Amino acid sequence: MKSMKKIAPLYALQAGWVRYKNRAGMYSAFTVLMFILSLVIAGFVTSVASVFSTSAFLERTIVALLTGIFGAMISMGWAHFARKDEKGLLVEFGDFFSGFKVNVRSLVAVTVIITLATQLLSLVVPEEIASFTLESNEGDAEELMMAFQDLQLVYSEHINEIAIYFFSSLLLGLLFMFAQYRASLEGDDPVRAIQWSMAHAVSNTINIIALLVLIVVLTTVITVFTLGLGLLVVIPWVTLSLYDAYDQLLPDVESVEHELDDELTTRDE
Repeated sequence: MKSMKKIAPLYALQAGWVRYKNRAGMYSAFTVLMFILSLVIAGFVTSVASVFSTSAFLERTIVALLTGIFGAMISMGWAHFARKDEKGLLVEFGDFFSGFKVNVRSLVAVTVIITLATQLLSLVVPEEIASFTLESNEGDAEELMMAFQDLQLVYSEHINEIAIYFFSSLLLGLLFMFAQYRASLEGDDPVRAIQWSMAHAVSNTINIIALLVLIVVLTTVITVFTLGLGLLVVIPWVTLSLYDAYDQLLPDVESVEHELDDELTTRDE
Protein backbone atom coordinates (compact mmCIF):
# COMPACT_ATOMS: atom_id res chain seq x y z
CA MET A 1 0.00 0.00 0.00
CA LYS A 2 1.39 3.37 -1.01
CA SER A 3 2.20 5.63 1.95
CA MET A 4 0.40 8.94 2.18
CA LYS A 5 2.18 12.18 1.41
CA LYS A 6 3.49 14.37 4.20
CA ILE A 7 2.86 18.08 4.71
CA ALA A 8 5.96 20.29 4.80
CA PRO A 9 5.01 23.18 7.15
CA LEU A 10 7.73 25.65 6.13
CA TYR A 11 7.12 24.96 2.46
CA ALA A 12 3.39 25.63 2.97
CA LEU A 13 4.16 29.03 4.51
CA GLN A 14 6.58 29.88 1.71
CA ALA A 15 4.12 28.81 -0.95
CA GLY A 16 1.36 30.78 0.74
CA TRP A 17 3.55 33.89 0.64
CA VAL A 18 4.47 33.40 -3.03
CA ARG A 19 0.82 33.00 -3.96
CA TYR A 20 -0.10 36.10 -1.98
CA LYS A 21 2.61 38.43 -3.31
CA ASN A 22 1.86 37.45 -6.91
CA ARG A 23 -1.74 38.70 -6.50
CA ALA A 24 -1.38 40.87 -3.39
CA GLY A 25 -3.83 43.56 -4.48
CA MET A 26 -6.64 41.12 -5.25
CA TYR A 27 -6.11 39.03 -2.13
CA SER A 28 -6.01 42.03 0.22
CA ALA A 29 -9.04 43.58 -1.49
CA PHE A 30 -10.99 40.36 -0.97
CA THR A 31 -9.92 40.35 2.68
CA VAL A 32 -11.55 43.76 3.14
CA LEU A 33 -14.67 42.57 1.35
CA MET A 34 -14.68 39.45 3.51
CA PHE A 35 -14.81 41.59 6.67
CA ILE A 36 -17.77 43.51 5.26
CA LEU A 37 -19.57 40.33 4.20
CA SER A 38 -18.98 38.84 7.64
CA LEU A 39 -20.73 41.79 9.30
CA VAL A 40 -23.68 41.53 6.92
CA ILE A 41 -23.94 37.76 7.41
CA ALA A 42 -23.67 38.12 11.18
CA GLY A 43 -26.62 40.51 11.20
CA PHE A 44 -28.67 38.19 9.00
CA VAL A 45 -27.82 35.10 11.07
CA THR A 46 -28.68 36.88 14.33
CA SER A 47 -32.08 37.86 12.96
CA VAL A 48 -32.88 34.34 11.80
CA ALA A 49 -31.61 32.69 14.99
CA SER A 50 -33.71 35.00 17.18
CA VAL A 51 -36.78 33.14 15.93
CA PHE A 52 -35.53 30.10 17.86
CA SER A 53 -34.61 31.99 21.04
CA THR A 54 -36.92 29.82 23.15
CA SER A 55 -34.30 27.06 22.93
CA ALA A 56 -30.72 28.14 23.61
CA PHE A 57 -29.24 24.98 22.07
CA LEU A 58 -31.37 25.27 18.93
CA GLU A 59 -30.51 28.95 18.61
CA ARG A 60 -26.78 28.21 18.89
CA THR A 61 -27.10 25.40 16.36
CA ILE A 62 -28.88 27.60 13.81
CA VAL A 63 -26.20 30.27 14.26
CA ALA A 64 -23.43 27.68 13.86
CA LEU A 65 -25.03 26.15 10.76
CA LEU A 66 -25.65 29.42 8.95
CA THR A 67 -22.28 30.97 9.80
CA GLY A 68 -20.56 27.67 9.03
CA ILE A 69 -22.12 27.36 5.58
CA PHE A 70 -21.50 30.98 4.58
CA GLY A 71 -18.01 30.82 6.07
CA ALA A 72 -17.18 27.64 4.16
CA MET A 73 -18.30 29.15 0.85
CA ILE A 74 -16.20 32.25 1.43
CA SER A 75 -13.20 30.24 2.63
CA MET A 76 -13.29 27.84 -0.31
CA GLY A 77 -13.36 30.83 -2.67
CA TRP A 78 -9.71 31.45 -1.76
CA ALA A 79 -8.83 27.88 -2.71
CA HIS A 80 -10.68 28.00 -6.05
CA PHE A 81 -8.97 31.29 -6.91
CA ALA A 82 -5.53 29.93 -5.93
CA ARG A 83 -5.99 26.72 -7.92
CA LYS A 84 -7.06 28.58 -11.05
CA ASP A 85 -4.15 31.00 -10.64
CA GLU A 86 -1.54 28.25 -10.25
CA LYS A 87 -2.86 26.55 -13.39
CA GLY A 88 -1.80 29.68 -15.24
CA LEU A 89 -5.37 30.59 -16.15
CA LEU A 90 -6.64 34.15 -16.22
CA VAL A 91 -8.16 34.99 -12.83
CA GLU A 92 -10.66 37.70 -12.02
CA PHE A 93 -12.15 38.97 -8.77
CA GLY A 94 -15.35 37.02 -9.31
CA ASP A 95 -13.40 33.77 -8.95
CA PHE A 96 -13.29 34.40 -5.19
CA PHE A 97 -16.99 33.54 -5.15
CA SER A 98 -16.55 30.12 -6.74
CA GLY A 99 -17.31 28.58 -3.36
CA PHE A 100 -20.90 29.77 -3.85
CA LYS A 101 -21.13 28.18 -7.30
CA VAL A 102 -18.93 25.06 -7.61
CA ASN A 103 -19.90 21.76 -5.89
CA VAL A 104 -22.11 23.73 -3.51
CA ARG A 105 -24.27 20.77 -2.52
CA SER A 106 -21.28 18.69 -1.44
CA LEU A 107 -19.73 21.60 0.45
CA VAL A 108 -22.96 22.40 2.30
CA ALA A 109 -23.51 18.74 3.22
CA VAL A 110 -19.99 18.37 4.62
CA THR A 111 -20.30 21.63 6.55
CA VAL A 112 -23.63 20.57 8.05
CA ILE A 113 -22.13 17.26 9.22
CA ILE A 114 -19.11 18.98 10.76
CA THR A 115 -21.25 21.63 12.45
CA LEU A 116 -23.78 19.17 13.88
CA ALA A 117 -20.98 16.96 15.22
CA THR A 118 -19.44 19.95 16.97
CA GLN A 119 -22.78 21.14 18.33
CA LEU A 120 -23.67 17.71 19.70
CA LEU A 121 -20.29 17.62 21.38
CA SER A 122 -21.08 20.96 23.03
CA LEU A 123 -23.84 19.26 25.02
CA VAL A 124 -21.19 18.16 27.52
CA VAL A 125 -20.64 21.84 28.39
CA PRO A 126 -22.84 23.18 31.24
CA GLU A 127 -25.64 25.40 29.96
CA GLU A 128 -24.49 28.30 32.16
CA ILE A 129 -21.29 28.46 30.12
CA ALA A 130 -22.77 27.65 26.71
CA SER A 131 -25.41 30.39 26.97
CA PHE A 132 -23.26 33.01 28.71
CA THR A 133 -22.62 35.16 25.62
CA LEU A 134 -26.30 35.12 24.74
CA GLU A 135 -27.45 36.28 28.16
CA SER A 136 -24.78 38.73 29.32
CA ASN A 137 -24.71 41.41 26.65
CA GLU A 138 -26.42 44.08 28.70
CA GLY A 139 -26.15 45.58 32.19
CA ASP A 140 -23.63 47.74 34.00
CA ALA A 141 -19.99 46.94 34.72
CA GLU A 142 -20.66 45.68 38.26
CA GLU A 143 -23.31 43.23 37.09
CA LEU A 144 -21.05 42.04 34.31
CA MET A 145 -18.21 41.47 36.81
CA MET A 146 -20.52 39.45 39.04
CA ALA A 147 -21.59 37.40 36.04
CA PHE A 148 -17.96 36.61 35.22
CA GLN A 149 -17.33 35.60 38.83
CA ASP A 150 -20.29 33.23 38.73
CA LEU A 151 -19.01 31.85 35.46
CA GLN A 152 -15.60 31.26 37.02
CA LEU A 153 -17.23 29.15 39.72
CA VAL A 154 -19.05 27.12 37.08
CA TYR A 155 -15.77 26.58 35.22
CA SER A 156 -14.05 25.29 38.35
CA GLU A 157 -16.93 22.93 39.12
CA HIS A 158 -17.08 21.47 35.63
CA ILE A 159 -13.42 21.50 34.62
CA ASN A 160 -13.51 17.85 33.47
CA GLU A 161 -16.43 18.36 31.09
CA ILE A 162 -14.83 21.51 29.71
CA ALA A 163 -11.53 19.70 29.16
CA ILE A 164 -13.33 16.87 27.34
CA TYR A 165 -15.09 19.38 25.09
CA PHE A 166 -11.90 21.37 24.42
CA PHE A 167 -9.71 18.43 23.42
CA SER A 168 -12.51 16.66 21.54
CA SER A 169 -13.13 19.85 19.55
CA LEU A 170 -9.45 20.04 18.65
CA LEU A 171 -9.55 16.41 17.53
CA LEU A 172 -12.62 17.00 15.37
CA GLY A 173 -11.02 20.09 13.87
CA LEU A 174 -7.96 18.04 12.96
CA LEU A 175 -9.93 15.13 11.49
CA PHE A 176 -12.23 17.38 9.42
CA MET A 177 -9.47 19.77 8.36
CA PHE A 178 -9.45 18.84 4.64
CA ALA A 179 -13.06 17.69 4.18
CA GLN A 180 -14.35 20.99 2.81
CA TYR A 181 -11.47 21.19 0.31
CA ARG A 182 -12.34 17.72 -0.99
CA ALA A 183 -16.03 18.56 -1.26
CA SER A 184 -15.62 21.96 -2.91
CA LEU A 185 -12.52 21.50 -5.07
CA GLU A 186 -12.88 17.84 -6.05
CA GLY A 187 -16.64 17.36 -5.72
CA ASP A 188 -16.37 14.38 -3.36
CA ASP A 189 -19.55 13.26 -1.63
CA PRO A 190 -19.66 14.10 2.10
CA VAL A 191 -18.72 10.66 3.42
CA ARG A 192 -15.83 10.26 1.01
CA ALA A 193 -14.58 13.79 1.70
CA ILE A 194 -14.58 13.20 5.46
CA GLN A 195 -12.91 9.81 5.13
CA TRP A 196 -10.18 11.29 2.94
CA SER A 197 -9.65 14.13 5.40
CA MET A 198 -9.43 11.83 8.40
CA ALA A 199 -6.95 9.47 6.76
CA HIS A 200 -4.61 12.25 5.64
CA ALA A 201 -4.94 14.33 8.80
CA VAL A 202 -4.09 11.41 11.10
CA SER A 203 -0.94 10.58 9.14
CA ASN A 204 0.10 14.26 9.26
CA THR A 205 -0.83 15.13 12.84
CA ILE A 206 2.62 16.35 13.90
CA ASN A 207 3.13 18.30 10.68
CA ILE A 208 -0.29 19.96 10.98
CA ILE A 209 0.35 20.95 14.59
CA ALA A 210 3.74 22.38 13.58
CA LEU A 211 2.12 24.40 10.79
CA LEU A 212 -0.61 25.73 13.09
CA VAL A 213 1.95 26.74 15.74
CA LEU A 214 3.95 28.62 13.10
CA ILE A 215 0.78 30.32 11.92
CA VAL A 216 -0.19 31.41 15.46
CA VAL A 217 3.28 32.84 16.09
CA LEU A 218 3.35 34.55 12.71
CA THR A 219 -0.12 36.03 13.11
CA THR A 220 0.51 37.25 16.65
CA VAL A 221 3.83 38.94 15.87
CA ILE A 222 2.69 40.68 12.70
CA THR A 223 -0.67 41.76 14.14
CA VAL A 224 0.90 43.24 17.28
CA PHE A 225 3.69 45.08 15.49
CA THR A 226 1.37 46.51 12.83
CA LEU A 227 -1.45 47.39 15.26
CA GLY A 228 -3.84 45.13 13.38
CA LEU A 229 -3.20 46.51 9.88
CA GLY A 230 -1.06 43.49 9.07
CA LEU A 231 -4.20 41.35 9.03
CA LEU A 232 -4.76 42.47 5.44
CA VAL A 233 -1.61 40.51 4.63
CA VAL A 234 -1.69 37.81 7.29
CA ILE A 235 -5.21 36.54 6.60
CA PRO A 236 -4.65 35.79 2.89
CA TRP A 237 -1.13 34.51 3.60
CA VAL A 238 -2.37 32.07 6.25
CA THR A 239 -5.37 31.02 4.16
CA LEU A 240 -3.16 30.29 1.15
CA SER A 241 -0.67 28.41 3.34
CA LEU A 242 -3.45 26.14 4.59
CA TYR A 243 -4.57 25.58 1.02
CA ASP A 244 -1.01 24.62 0.09
CA ALA A 245 -0.95 22.10 2.94
CA TYR A 246 -3.95 20.44 1.31
CA ASP A 247 -2.40 20.77 -2.14
CA GLN A 248 0.73 18.94 -0.97
CA LEU A 249 -1.35 15.87 -0.11
CA LEU A 250 -2.78 15.38 -3.60
CA PRO A 251 -1.42 12.49 -5.68
CA ASP A 252 0.97 13.47 -8.46
CA VAL A 253 -1.64 12.71 -11.10
CA GLU A 254 -4.13 14.95 -9.32
CA SER A 255 -1.80 17.72 -8.20
CA VAL A 256 -1.80 20.91 -10.23
CA GLU A 257 1.36 21.83 -12.10
CA HIS A 258 2.55 25.33 -11.29
CA GLU A 259 5.66 27.50 -11.18
CA LEU A 260 5.88 27.99 -7.42
CA ASP A 261 8.75 25.55 -7.01
CA ASP A 262 11.07 27.93 -8.84
CA GLU A 263 10.72 30.41 -5.97
CA LEU A 264 10.75 27.94 -3.06
CA THR A 265 13.29 25.91 -1.15
CA THR A 266 13.17 22.13 -1.05
CA ARG A 267 10.31 20.78 1.01
CA ASP A 268 11.25 19.98 4.58
CA GLU A 269 9.84 16.47 4.59
